[in-house]
Amino acid sequence: MRLAAVLHLAIESVFSRPGARRRHAEPDGHEHGGRLRDGVAARAAVLAAVAAAAIATGAPAAAQAPAYPNKAVRMILPFGPGSGTDMMARAAADELRNLLGQSFVVDNHAGANGFIAAEMAAKAPADGYTLFVTASTTHATNPFLFRKMPYDPDKDFTPVGGLMEAY
Repeated sequence: MRLAAVLHLAIESVFSRPGARRRHAEPDGHEHGGRLRDGVAARAAVLAAVAAAAIATGAPAAAQAPAYPNKAVRMILPFGPGSGTDMMARAAADELRNLLGQSFVVDNHAGANGFIAAEMAAKAPADGYTLFVTASTTHATNPFLFRKMPYDPDKDFTPVGGLMEAY
């Protein structure tokens, strides 16, 4: 399967679900028109992110690329099992496995304000088979809290998408 096809299938599989574009009324009567509910937006974001990761990290052009993914994809998290980020990553991994037929392994490495996991992800090959699933702590907060860090949030990472949005 080519990378462009992965992105297309990811978008189609999410937006073709019944009720995906329904209107949602909050308890106060305020409507959120067109906003996707029930985790559908998160699934769309992660599926698009995986395809973008393969493209952004130096995978060969789609015309000459082998099927992606053709081996397990590692999702590194700087939070422990059971955290909100962990639950979202595991749900996304299940969706991706079902869609692409390949394993997506959630690898938790909590501690040290995310330094352990971030450094592991920064040192991994930029081949699209390692994804760093994080929150604002490792990239937005830590640079203001620590003078010296074992990774550079700007140079060592390429953002490819989002899983959740809080509002």
